[in-house]
Amino acid sequence: MGETFEYVDRRQASPVKIFFEQVSHHPPVSATHAENDNWVLSLNNQAKTNFGGNILDVDTDCRNYIEFKDTGDKFFMTNERTTRIHNLVIPGTTLWIEHFGDLIIENLKTGDMCKGTFTQSGWLSGVVTRVTGGIFQKDGTKVIDFWGNWDKKITAKWLEDTKDFPKDTKKKLWQTIDHGFDKKPYHLTDFALSFNYLTPAMEKLILPTDSRRRPDRQHLEKGHSDEATKWKQYGEAKQRAEAKAFKEAKKTWKPVWFESKPDHKGKPFWTFTGKYWELRDKREQDILKGEDPGELITAESIKDTAADFASYPKNSRPT
Repeated sequence: MGETFEYVDRRQASPVKIFFEQVSHHPPVSATHAENDNWVLSLNNQAKTNFGGNILDVDTDCRNYIEFKDTGDKFFMTNERTTRIHNLVIPGTTLWIEHFGDLIIENLKTGDMCKGTFTQSGWLSGVVTRVTGGIFQKDGTKVIDFWGNWDKKITAKWLEDTKDFPKDTKKKLWQTIDHGFDKKPYHLTDFALSFNYLTPAMEKLILPTDSRRRPDRQHLEKGHSDEATKWKQYGEAKQRAEAKAFKEAKKTWKPVWFESKPDHKGKPFWTFTGKYWELRDKREQDILKGEDPGELITAESIKDTAADFASYPKNSRPT
């Protein structure tokens, strides 16, 4: 509870700022806010797992809003898709993954809607990665058809004339490329691997709760599996003790950087308060000026909790 992660991507002319907070433990819910000069993303993600012998199902209750500042279009996306991992325990079999279910995107400004369906694999059909769907106007008229495979490419066909394309236009929307994952540590790109880097400059800047500070992750990255396990158990023990204390005191956890508000359907949705970046930007400016930024930004409710990784024993850091 309370673990965070931030990232500022300065590779584009308009930098992207991303912030996450774990706002609930049971059920596990993470809240996300990201933005640049052109758009704003708000996301709530809750994953449920179900182990079925040789398979693991991950059902993601994911809701997010994407708003484009120049047009005012606001999209709401729900993910009713299951991710299934096969051959978890049978020796000599190949591990493989599939997605099945629906992904729906609504334009709250116009009423238009996009629905994509991921096909489930079967005994007779074998492994299936097919995706089919379409884009519909507010009155239900299907104007664009699309199909393909989520691990290869997606193609679309226009069924009606639009401002940009005439009827019967076919266009490749997306195609995967070879990233060389099999040649990278953990099969991740260099960009993904950079998320765990913790430089001396970042040590002065990021929150005590930032997941880069987790000693179990740091040891795992170095290949110190035994040490990683020890510090994972340490954090879990602290978390269980906190949960017990909260229950006995009849208290509930209150997230620091997000607050619960009704979404457009009246369901609770964790929304970013915006306060963090104000504090963080001031701290960064002090550091750039060579001034002492003072102590790390720490909410009182977070101090010495399992998520306050900066308070863990100093010898927990790998060398």
